[in-house]
Amino acid sequence: MAPIHSLAQVHDMESFLKQIPAGIALALCLLLLSLVVAGCLSQSQPAQGAPSAPNATVQGSGNVGVGDSRTGVEKTQATIASIVPDGAYEKSVTYPYHSGNTTVDFRLTLQNDIITSASAEGVNADNVSVMIIGKFNASLPQLVVGKKINELDIPKNVAGSSLTTAAFKNYVEGLTAGAS
Repeated sequence: MAPIHSLAQVHDMESFLKQIPAGIALALCLLLLSLVVAGCLSQSQPAQGAPSAPNATVQGSGNVGVGDSRTGVEKTQATIASIVPDGAYEKSVTYPYHSGNTTVDFRLTLQNDIITSASAEGVNADNVSVMIIGKFNASLPQLVVGKKINELDIPKNVAGSSLTTAAFKNYVEGLTAGAS
């Protein structure tokens, strides 16, 4: 194949294409197509929140990115946190114990979704339950006060009391679900 030195040597498109190998012709077509697409994309509307004029100021939350990077659990927790209004909450919870049922009064105080106080008190409980609930009550503030209600990480057994711990967790879940 003879090299092309000028476009004057090419009389029509058909003879021009006959002189170019198929691979090069395909590469040129792809290059031309990519330039057209790039040009169209660069002239599209600016992204949401982008300045529309030179020296414009964008105001907002300061979150920059391709979307919300929180997990589903984190999104759910954020929604739950907004459901629990500030205030004092109290509920008597009864649960089965080895020698019958035990009732505990749980109390929480919330401000801006932060627990400011927490307590547990046995109601008409036997001596063993009173002792166990007392130990739970002594440990409870260290675990929850100063923390967001939707970010609590309470172990399965607080101060030797797995049943009272489970009842407290259920109580908190009820609060965050809108029940009191």
